[in-house]
Amino acid sequence: MGQVWPRWVAGRRDRRRLALCGVAVLSSLPGVDAAVQVAAVPQARQTFESAGWICAIGYLVTVACLPAAGALGDRAGRRRMLVIGGLGVAIGCLTTAVADGVVMFAVGRAVTGVAVAAVAVTALAVLPGLFFRAELPAVVGMWLAVQSAAVLAGGVFGAALATGTGWRVGNLLTVVLAVAAVLIGCVVVPDTEAARDRRFDGIGVSAAGVVAAVLCGVISGAGEFGRLDRSLLDAVPIAAVAAVGCLVVLVAALLIRRACRRPDSVLPVRVFRATPFTAGCSAAVAGDLAVAAYTLPVARLLGGEPTEHTVVALILAVPMSLGMVIGSVASGSAQERGVPLRVVLVSGLLCTGLGVLLGALVDVRADAWLYATVGTVVGFGAAWTRNAQTSVVVGSVEPERAGSAAAVTVAAGRLGGVLGPAVLVPVTAATGAAAFYDGFATGLRVVVLVLCAVAVAIGVLLYGQRARTTVEAMAYGRYRAGQGHRAGNRSAAVRFAS
Repeated sequence: MGQVWPRWVAGRRDRRRLALCGVAVLSSLPGVDAAVQVAAVPQARQTFESAGWICAIGYLVTVACLPAAGALGDRAGRRRMLVIGGLGVAIGCLTTAVADGVVMFAVGRAVTGVAVAAVAVTALAVLPGLFFRAELPAVVGMWLAVQSAAVLAGGVFGAALATGTGWRVGNLLTVVLAVAAVLIGCVVVPDTEAARDRRFDGIGVSAAGVVAAVLCGVISGAGEFGRLDRSLLDAVPIAAVAAVGCLVVLVAALLIRRACRRPDSVLPVRVFRATPFTAGCSAAVAGDLAVAAYTLPVARLLGGEPTEHTVVALILAVPMSLGMVIGSVASGSAQERGVPLRVVLVSGLLCTGLGVLLGALVDVRADAWLYATVGTVVGFGAAWTRNAQTSVVVGSVEPERAGSAAAVTVAAGRLGGVLGPAVLVPVTAATGAAAFYDGFATGLRVVVLVLCAVAVAIGVLLYGQRARTTVEAMAYGRYRAGQGHRAGNRSAAVRFAS
């Protein structure tokens, strides 16, 4: 895949390393913005006396734009998409900071959501074009480590600033960071040759985005039902919710059928026939589910005013972030040494489950810092798994189409992010208000069962798989993605091995 390097770094031997750091800094903008909004959105709701829907608008817009961001990055050039996305984050946060009403605030969050989708997908899609497949696990490990450190520093400082000086100042800080990240990206990140050899599937991209956003919205809303009284639950039109869910499933099935019949589809549906790819996506959902579920008790159970315990909750998330930094690098090193993909994914999920189980045994009211320290195990296991699943998902397609695969892995993580609270909240409410704290412990144990079930399923899926290591799994995924429907009677694994 052709690369056009900026003249400032074109002659440097370490230009790929500099590009990796630049991409990692740009990819940290979504995490920094999310951390700032944890403190900013509740204050903005009090300022404008608005409903809670403004909390979700940015998230849903991001999910809806993920497929389009991947496809446009493949066609228009990825550095261009990164720069546009970074500037979009700056414009959206600036609009939010100067908003004089709820409508302008919502517009700012929507613009930021579109930009976050462009940055999150394109930053990941750049990596397969810069590095060989054998290098991807170690590269993804360093990318995730730098990203986690940047999110930790910028997010905690931004949230503290937003809490101490107001939500507008916190958004202005994100504007400054976004502009700085864009300048770094323009200097060190190469541009890619646009892939214009296939027609842009606008219908498929739009339908996939809408289905993903509606699915996340329905799951998030289902979790919110757990907070309601029984009398209100009886009044909820359950039939309408079920009808929406069935409609989403039907549209998704039609979309998958359409993508399978189109050789030029921007959606990587065919690669799901490769079991390592499917296992990686499942691990992405389960890992982010566990992280979202584990951090929810910290934010919900700490006492004090919301503007006070928000910063405390973010500080308590520091050990988890440190665990992610260590887990990302360690996972890349293990995969370089030939540790099988099945071992990496299963052990990472089990490590995450162990951390969640230990957290369930801690009384958050009395030992909040101990709960946060145990989060190091959760962060390590989640990052250990995320490295492998990200590498195998993005590396299972040709570099020219890496944007579509990057959109899949980011969407899987976002889905896990809404499933975590949805799993916890109903269990918490079901135990009754008097046992509120015990409810979270019960919910975390449910999360442990989910993680163990996914780990067992992945172990069974990958058992006997000829593509054992992560690099072999990437090659097998590319083989399955380019394989036609009439490839012979022998199994795909045998044909690939031969």
